Amino acid sequence: ISGQGVRSMMYAHNVMLLLGVIYCLIIVILGATAWAVPQEELNLTPLTYPYVKYPQGYELLSGVLMILVFAYMFILTVFYWKRIITQWWRKKDVTLEMVWVMALTLGLTVYTNPFNAIVVIEEALEILDPRQITLEIEFIMSTVESVAFSVVTTWYIWTTAHSYRYLDRKPGILFYIPKVLVVAGGLVIRILAYQDNVFLNEMALISIFRYCTFIPQDPRIREDPTPLCWALWLMFVELVGVCWTLFDVFWTRHCLKKVDYMRFRSKQIGFRFFVYFNASFYIFYWITMLVVITVTVDAQTLFYALGGRWWFRFSSRIYPFGMLLMLSSYTYVTATVNLPAHFHARLFFFGCKPCVRGSLEREEGLVDEIEPITYRSTEPQSFAGRRMDLPTTCFTMQTHVLMFNFAWLVYYYGTEKFNNLAIKQDVFKFEVADHVVAKATDTHALVIDGEDRVVIAFRGTASGKNVWTDLKITQRPVREVIPSIGVAQVNTDLLASSAWRKANVHSGFATAYSAVAKQVLEKVKDLYDAKPRPVYFTGHSLGGCLATLCSLDCYVSLGINSRDIFVSSFGSPRLGNNAFREVYDNSIVSCWRIIVGPDMVAKLPRWGYKHCGKKVLLTTDGDLFLDPTALELKL
Repeated sequence: ISGQGVRSMMYAHNVMLLLGVIYCLIIVILGATAWAVPQEELNLTPLTYPYVKYPQGYELLSGVLMILVFAYMFILTVFYWKRIITQWWRKKDVTLEMVWVMALTLGLTVYTNPFNAIVVIEEALEILDPRQITLEIEFIMSTVESVAFSVVTTWYIWTTAHSYRYLDRKPGILFYIPKVLVVAGGLVIRILAYQDNVFLNEMALISIFRYCTFIPQDPRIREDPTPLCWALWLMFVELVGVCWTLFDVFWTRHCLKKVDYMRFRSKQIGFRFFVYFNASFYIFYWITMLVVITVTVDAQTLFYALGGRWWFRFSSRIYPFGMLLMLSSYTYVTATVNLPAHFHARLFFFGCKPCVRGSLEREEGLVDEIEPITYRSTEPQSFAGRRMDLPTTCFTMQTHVLMFNFAWLVYYYGTEKFNNLAIKQDVFKFEVADHVVAKATDTHALVIDGEDRVVIAFRGTASGKNVWTDLKITQRPVREVIPSIGVAQVNTDLLASSAWRKANVHSGFATAYSAVAKQVLEKVKDLYDAKPRPVYFTGHSLGGCLATLCSLDCYVSLGINSRDIFVSSFGSPRLGNNAFREVYDNSIVSCWRIIVGPDMVAKLPRWGYKHCGKKVLLTTDGDLFLDPTALELKL
């Protein structure tokens, strides 16, 4: 999963969490107001349960949605199990985390089983009287669900938090003993509580909170210490598990800080993602569940509370769909990030991605942009022909060093400093074909004719006029800038897209580029027509943004194939809005944006702007991060 993929997946998951919380809050508010039944109408003295009577339409909708969630979880589990079993059958590495996720998906599928959903639908349609459902069946199913949820979630969180500090060895028996004891303890307590007609909540520490709210609602609970005893026993076991898990999280974090980051980068990223993702989910999920079970009590729960059989339920019979939405999103993301390495997240349900190399065209739909990002120190022997010999996801150090030199060269070309530069041997056989200057904006560009490529280098900020260009942070439509000339067949599909119409760019950068665009593109066209070869674009700071604009212009105006376009920018600020990033990233597949950690320019402008291309981070310690995630460094 790429860094951008992680960001997109977490954004989507956070949206699902937000929607789930909003949905639950709406149901809770309606349950306490419009759907609430006044206590005087119930005449339940001394009971004061906040009883809610759900409308028939809502109950039907809830039942159907619960069945759909179960179907989704079942399909997700089947596909994930198939992926992992196939991996094991082919005698490839299957990590312990993958096995634990298998248990997690299975347990959560059992937890979302449609038993209660079917009962709710039948009751709403008046097919089934609630009294026909015996307490034994209800308790058995509820206990099974509670056990399934608590066991698999506790086991997965605890074992995974611990296993990330096992770098070069597998965990031994001592790794499992405390976890088995705690999980088994919670399991036994729930089963024994069932024998005493006490249904304990599946989430850690919820049961004791629910007991405290029971006291003013049902004075009978004071007469029987059984519910309190079971809630306290479970709280003790859960506190042991929670505290030990937190200890493992902090100790694993400490251990990972002491090892070489780059050597164990996969462990570092995985652990950071694991902590952030699970902490954010369970905080929201825990609070939402506590609010839901405290504020509203449905008819079935109230019926049992008033029934001839003495019992206490520390959970809700039916949770709002919002909670199931949150849980299904959590399960999907967890399964996705724990897929085998050769599977791609976009193709979770459709098998292994095709192995596509760099010689295949984007227009054919066979792109290698979903290949893992790789590193190479030098270029291949030759770039002969129109197609580059490397996949677009390969970072080649020699190429970027060469582009950096051209980005530096444009600052000094035509000055006295350039005359002092003596090149002993031009191994790449480059020649400056044109030096384009726009005095109004002080924009400089070099068009360089190489034996195996054409290079266009733009100068960055070096004068007061350039600073004025940088400060014009308003946006203008990219269609006013590109295409700058129409000397070839324009990409009509792109120009007709909605994203193109919404795409905006920095007005200062757009003005500076427009000042030199026509002359630069005409020269590039002449060189490309004379000898088709890859076209490289580079620049530093402001020059990086101009190089990015020019690459898209060549793709649109000159009809140069995307596979023949390569961009390497250094310290480039943000260029356009999100629609522009979408347009650019879907058009130019080989764009690398290299930044140094402390560089503030790369973080500007902040509001309404997005970066394009693949990020490469060079830290002050000399570490090179290819496509770093937001969980590694905030840039």
